Amino acid sequence: MSIKVQEKEKIVLFIGTYADDEYLQELIENKIYNQTAANITEKYYIQGLKAYCQNVSVLSALVIARYPKCLIKKVKRRDKYEDKILIKNVGFSNLPLIRFFSQTASLQNEAKKWALENRNKKDNADIIVIVYAMRFSFLKAAKVVKKIIPSIKIINIVPDLPIYMHMNNHSLVQKIKSQLNQRLLIGEQKNVDYFALYTKEMRNILKCTSKNSIVIEGIVDAKDINNNITNVEKTDKEIILYAGSIDEKYGIKTLIEGFINANLKKCELHICGSGSYSDDIIRISSENNRIKYWGLVSPQEARKKMFEASLLVNPRPSNEEFTKYSCPSKTLEYMSTGVPVLMTRLKGVPDEYYDYVYTIDNESSIGIKEALERVFTRSKEERIQRGQEAKKYILDNKNYYSQVRKLLKFIEKEQDIKSL
Repeated sequence: MSIKVQEKEKIVLFIGTYADDEYLQELIENKIYNQTAANITEKYYIQGLKAYCQNVSVLSALVIARYPKCLIKKVKRRDKYEDKILIKNVGFSNLPLIRFFSQTASLQNEAKKWALENRNKKDNADIIVIVYAMRFSFLKAAKVVKKIIPSIKIINIVPDLPIYMHMNNHSLVQKIKSQLNQRLLIGEQKNVDYFALYTKEMRNILKCTSKNSIVIEGIVDAKDINNNITNVEKTDKEIILYAGSIDEKYGIKTLIEGFINANLKKCELHICGSGSYSDDIIRISSENNRIKYWGLVSPQEARKKMFEASLLVNPRPSNEEFTKYSCPSKTLEYMSTGVPVLMTRLKGVPDEYYDYVYTIDNESSIGIKEALERVFTRSKEERIQRGQEAKKYILDNKNYYSQVRKLLKFIEKEQDIKSL
């Protein structure tokens, strides 16, 4: 039995860490912001929401290092329209201990203003609050909106589980903070109506079901990507590229060792990104002229370098427990370029993805060496075809129109079922 419900206006508040293109470039140039992967994903969600919803607002709090690691003591508020969407980056103190409370208060104040402006529209509109990532301050702000407009639906997009964040920091202070954050999140989680999860295994940790959660493992661009042309005609030099977090836990050290030992005289390894292993890469690249380290670059520059490459590599180890609970956005971004991809078999990545990429089956440096050599024994035409097939799969199934529509349809369906 189906009931036809009259279409209502959709009003959305998106809460996250987003910075518009101009602001992001400024932050990167000043080496303040390193959440570029999350920023790209949030941008795609916002673009998708704009296509289906009549009124979209963005409330954002930057994730930056605390003072004095970051020299900014106070982050200034910034309001700007981007594609007719108002982006509000809240201001807050960046001093240790104070930052958490300052950021939380600023988000709550802005959320309250937004709720008061929109509460009289609730009878003629579906009002939705979408929170990107499981952050206490963000969920607390969503709760403020729900107190003023009880009929709203809160959706939490969960790209990573908090218990697996900050894994490289083993300090007692960080452990205490993580435990406290976990307890706070459990309390705020009760206000969430629906979850958009990156893997189905996340349901076990969050104790949610298929009734109130949907798996959306990633999202890619839907417009400009098709206008880019993979660099088919290569020079004698073949570029292998890794773009992402520069930390040992993501396999970057093993990748470098495998590349150095591989019999690939015409290949260079190019690396983009920042992290705890950056100083080691600077040293290694100074000793080996076939390894180029570009540091942290803008998303546009990283994208350009991907198209210049012959192979994109993701060496993230699959034996870590956290891989069951994450589907790296890097996988989708790589595949969407049309450049062939070499990656490990990660537990959080759906099986069908592996029909379109080359895989690293032995994740030691020797295994990566052999995988690289195996890829480059294949003809250039075969490699190009594999890359183009991956691109078609991602663009057809994971673009921001289809992924956001999937999320909104899921919410509508569950609401209709509950009303029967």
